[in-house]
Amino acid sequence: MGSGGGGATRELERQQEARQSLITQGLYNINRSFAGFNPDFYERQRQATVAAMLPQVGDQYRQSRNQLGFSLANQGLLRSSAGANLGGSLERELATQKTNVANAATQAVQQLQQQVSQSKGSLIGALEQSADPTTAAQRAAETATQFSAPSLVQPLGNLFNNWASIYLARQYANLYGQSSPYGTFQRPPTPAPIASGSSSYSVR
Repeated sequence: MGSGGGGATRELERQQEARQSLITQGLYNINRSFAGFNPDFYERQRQATVAAMLPQVGDQYRQSRNQLGFSLANQGLLRSSAGANLGGSLERELATQKTNVANAATQAVQQLQQQVSQSKGSLIGALEQSADPTTAAQRAAETATQFSAPSLVQPLGNLFNNWASIYLARQYANLYGQSSPYGTFQRPPTPAPIASGSSSYSVR
């Protein structure tokens, strides 16, 4: 009887070793599929996201600049110190929005990294249950392909709305005791600079 029990134990050990070997093979396949998701990959995604979002910032900035210049020109303030101050505030708002875009891109990449990690963990969990390296390899390859070219760019909305409706209204009221010239905008027929020497801007 003792000999029989020993044989059963050895058979169980053999089965466990075989199962562990299959899991090890599956882990290798999963890790190979996800090998490209390294710091360089996430940094490239962050840079690409920033590069794709900055044109939205630039378009809204130029629209706001032209609208501000048009409104100031209508009130004879285009080349005044008030106009220069408002132009400076717009430049500071542009810098703030560019920083916000960079932060949003970083956050989006961090979320992507978390999703990749969670998906890989789920695949490993399924492999440990099934001990099926073939299925694990197939699913890992499919999942990695889905994450290899993510779309992280989202519409930014009206970035300069708060600047126009809050900051400028307060600043203009303090200076002149009137409502802001930025309050009711009409798109100008042609772009108008805010002040001399400030007719061109670049958003990088």
